[in-house]
Parts: sequence; structure tokens; C-alpha cells
Amino acid sequence: MFFNRHKEVRSGWAIAICFFAVSSVQGIVLTVVQMGMLFAAGHQTLEEMLKGAMALSTNPVVLLLANAITCAGCIFLFKLLYGRPLAQLGLTKQRWAARLIHGLVFGIGAIVLVFLVLLLTGQAEIRRVNFRAVLSGPFLLSLLMFISVGFGEELMSRGFFMSALKTTRNKIVIIVGPALLFSLMHAANPNVTFLSLANIFLIGIAFA
Repeated sequence: MFFNRHKEVRSGWAIAICFFAVSSVQGIVLTVVQMGMLFAAGHQTLEEMLKGAMALSTNPVVLLLANAITCAGCIFLFKLLYGRPLAQLGLTKQRWAARLIHGLVFGIGAIVLVFLVLLLTGQAEIRRVNFRAVLSGPFLLSLLMFISVGFGEELMSRGFFMSALKTTRNKIVIIVGPALLFSLMHAANPNVTFLSLANIFLIGIAFA
């Protein structure tokens, strides 16, 4: 039930354990951190705490911590359940800096390309440019946070989930499975639509 004929943990169990374990630890740790931050800021009533917690849910520091928990949890559970080298999770020391830079440049280029298309087709416009904000602490912290979000999502989706599904020895499942899970992970996003989820699924296929 829990192991396949190769004595490996079945992918379904591994994915469920990873998702719920990481989510649970995130929930506990982030709740304690948020309550501590709110109490230190002078929020003492339950109503103030709840309102403050909602505001802190998008705080860059809180999200950085959440993604650090995601990465640590995926690495720990991968070693615990499969005992394989971390290179199979996508983490390797070989040319890691060059690969990181290539990935960041590709990501920035893709976003700029989409923005240019929107700009040229009249679906977006530039009203004001604030160059000082680009070098400000809040902007750089937010940039680091978004990079960590991408890293955490990829480590879980294309790292842990895909590696777990390799135990099925089925290429279609290995590629489509993580893409579908990656799409469903964004189902609670603000202003989500069927088209946006379909696009996330398709980019998951491309990343695979």
C-alpha cells in the first residue's frame, strides 16, 4: 500500500506528506511569528490581531520565511523518504551560480517581453517612472521575496513532486502530474480564472 514493487514510497503518499507537512509547519510557525509581530506593535485584542494577521499575510519578511520553510521541508522529506542525492531534486553544486543567473535573466526577459507586447498593443501604459524606488529597501526586499517564491514553488513542483512521480516510471504522469498540481496550487490566487490556471498548467509542462 505504501511502497511499490521497487520498495520505494509511492508517489501519492510522498506528495501528500510533503504538501500537508509543509503547510502545517508553515501555518504554525507563521502564526506564532505574526502574533509576535502584532503584539510587539501594540495589537492586543483578538479583532486587532485578526485584521493585522490578514495584512501581514503579504508581508515580504513573512513570505520569505514561508518559502524558507517550503525549501527546508522539501529537502528534509526528500532525504527522509527516498534517501537520494539532492542533485535529483534539482540542487547541485555544479555551475549553480551561472544557472541561477541564467534563470533570473530568462525570467526578467520573459516578463519584459510580455510587458512590451501589452505596451505596443495599448493594453498597458507608463504614467510615471520612479528610479529611486528601484534602489529602495522595500523594493529590493520584495524582489528577493518574489525570487524566493519562484525558487520554493519550483523546488516543490519540479523538484519534489516530479522526483516522487518518477517512481511511477510513466513519462506522461511525471510531466503532467506536477504541472497539474502546480496549477491547482494557484487556485486560491486573487482574480484567478480558468484561463489563468490553464496557462499555469501549460507553463508547468514547459518547465518539466
